[in-house]
Amino acid sequence: MSSDHQPPDSVTPARTIAGVQLTYDDLLDGARAHFRAAIRRRRVLVIVALMVAAAFAFGTWVIPSGDPDPTTGIVSGVVVLAYLCGLAGLLYLVSVPRGVRKVWRQNKVLHETMEVSWEGGRYRVSGENVNSDMPWSYYLGWRETPTIVQLYYSPANYQILPKRHLDAAQQGDLRRTLAEAGVEEKRGPV
Repeated sequence: MSSDHQPPDSVTPARTIAGVQLTYDDLLDGARAHFRAAIRRRRVLVIVALMVAAAFAFGTWVIPSGDPDPTTGIVSGVVVLAYLCGLAGLLYLVSVPRGVRKVWRQNKVLHETMEVSWEGGRYRVSGENVNSDMPWSYYLGWRETPTIVQLYYSPANYQILPKRHLDAAQQGDLRRTLAEAGVEEKRGPV
């Protein structure tokens, strides 16, 4: 038996997946995962902390006449924090889906069936009107949700691979390939 004997095809995950079709839900999942990461950026958290601190200071020293009242400051800080949380929730639940619906309606390429493959240090997506062939070194990071894998090629742009098109072996192979290529898994912002 030779040393270059390959395992049977049933053990080796296929690295080419035909018939990949995105859905509105895939795009929404990707946009929401991107939004969740964006609001956890250090800069956003610092701005929120500064706004709450400013509201506390305003409520403690400016609003009361006479002696400073920390209770008013705490209430002011809580009101500002609640407002900001409500605003983020509104964006997440209303604005993000609305934007995704618009993109889904306008971008006809997203409705096409594509073929996806990864081999030889490259990730390829091809369809009737789309052709992407990029080396792994072009990707800044990747993120996984329960339904999709996002491959970021800039802080704001990513490709989506729906996990429903991959079996467990293919998902494991893709994770291994990304790790071997040095593409970092992201929990927070890219």
